[in-house]
Amino acid sequence: MSKNLFNVRLFSSLLFAGALVTAACTDNDYDFDQIDSTVGIGGEGLEIPTSSTEEIKLKDVLDLEENGSVVEDATTHDYVFRQTGDPINPVKVNIAKIHVAKESGQSIPFTFNVSSSAPRNGVRKAGGSVTVDADIYKFSYKGKKPQEVLHLYSAEASTTLTLRVPLSAINGAVSHLQNVTLSLPGYLNFNVGTCSTAPKKVEGTNIMFENVPTNGDFVVNINVTGLDFTRTNTNGSVSIDNYVSLDGKVHLTANGAITGAMSSSPTLNAAFSMADFTIDSAFGIFDPEIDLKDGLGNTNVTGIPDFLQDDNVKVDLYNPEILLTIGNDMDAAGTITGKIISKKKGAVINVINNIQIPIAANTVNKICLNRTGEAKNGYVVVKVPELSKAIETIPDNIAFEATAKASTEKVTKFNLGYDYHITPSYSIDAPLAFAENAEIVYKDTLDGWNDDLQDMELAENAYLSATANVENGVPAYLSVDVVPVGVDRKVVKGITVELVKKDVAASPNGTDKVSSPLEIKISQTEKGALAKLDGLIVTATGKAKNGDNKVTGITLNAERHTLIIKDIRIKIVGKVIGDFN
Repeated sequence: MSKNLFNVRLFSSLLFAGALVTAACTDNDYDFDQIDSTVGIGGEGLEIPTSSTEEIKLKDVLDLEENGSVVEDATTHDYVFRQTGDPINPVKVNIAKIHVAKESGQSIPFTFNVSSSAPRNGVRKAGGSVTVDADIYKFSYKGKKPQEVLHLYSAEASTTLTLRVPLSAINGAVSHLQNVTLSLPGYLNFNVGTCSTAPKKVEGTNIMFENVPTNGDFVVNINVTGLDFTRTNTNGSVSIDNYVSLDGKVHLTANGAITGAMSSSPTLNAAFSMADFTIDSAFGIFDPEIDLKDGLGNTNVTGIPDFLQDDNVKVDLYNPEILLTIGNDMDAAGTITGKIISKKKGAVINVINNIQIPIAANTVNKICLNRTGEAKNGYVVVKVPELSKAIETIPDNIAFEATAKASTEKVTKFNLGYDYHITPSYSIDAPLAFAENAEIVYKDTLDGWNDDLQDMELAENAYLSATANVENGVPAYLSVDVVPVGVDRKVVKGITVELVKKDVAASPNGTDKVSSPLEIKISQTEKGALAKLDGLIVTATGKAKNGDNKVTGITLNAERHTLIIKDIRIKIVGKVIGDFN
């Protein structure tokens, strides 16, 4: 990094003090209490003139991993935890077609009722009439119903129905039937095809004819287009359980004038045929199996920056978001029940259960899961108060398990035998805006001092003192700790670092800067320890809360949030002993 939380200039001034000793003195034992104040400011020792840093942007402090999960947004310069779930294949949803086949069919013999003057010698003369009002055929059809079909209200189906009535049997006595009505089962939707006599009109499932000749068969062809299971009160019945069962009758009413001799009324038998058919589209209540075996996605979290990797880090974010895109080309709406599982090194570290996600029918659903329920333009928002826990301890894998269920409260259309698709994807977009329990840890090493210090040590009771004022424009409370280390990065014994003032107040809004004093005191408690010192490991902890005070909901910004370290003073108090030959 080019800069750090405590600009290198502050600590390099310590080395500058050592350089003064080397260049200006010949005696190996120097008491800085005797240095004239024209060399340094202060009466007790050598004080380096004050200095200040330039404005330090947060981007100069926080290093991000290239192509990592935490990024600086190119437009806003906000820091964002951003991760896209691995691609998953669309989920196919299919309910099988219902194949309906003939179970039975039976012609019902019928005769015409004759009304005329009394017969002479057993023969009825012209002038009377004939009528009929009878069921002439009955049938049943049946098809296995898929268990995913809970209830049917209507269906689209295609088949042909043909009825043939042998009227030539009465042709000698009746040349025409003035009115003929065929009544079909009420659940049939149809249109009339070719007939031996064109129909006059159709009312419901009643087909009406006039002047039907009797010199041949009366033939009616029907094109069945569908079934309406709500209309079952005439000429038939429907039962739907494990099977779709259809019972039906054909009813004939007719009348005609007797125009010739008629010795008796013959018994007639109608012929009927209706081809087996398939229900391939229906309106009803459906519960299709939606196998989200891959859930809504799975992602490995990589490229986490150092300041989020410490064991003490708590990424308690104010309002993280998971953005879901779920395509649903079914007419049926539904609900996805989700579970977010966070893992680290193969072990589950957090589970968020029972996330209820509404899915609208026949559209691409854009869903935003967030912590606060705050509206997001273009998205349906689902509030998940525990959402931040998914990444509170940064996981290395996040899986979004899910089950889906279609709504069973609304009648919908379903194309049977057709492959519908549920197409899920998700991404995490979590601005680094702290909630009150957030804690991040920044570490850096200030080193390279040993070349200047290896020939020096502090006399008894001597020490190095560094003070400064930090103007903080970052919306986080900062607390500093340091550890003295040698060139081997191990703690140097005999050196104590006292942080007399180490807490930096937060900017209340990320704009106004707040000034806080820092003071560090470095002492030698064992002879020769200073010569082993190579630098300091600096740990700065950023928190959203300090006692009863807190700063939450402000996203860390790489450009806008800054630090300035002013009035940097380095003072060597007491005697420095050096071998500078």
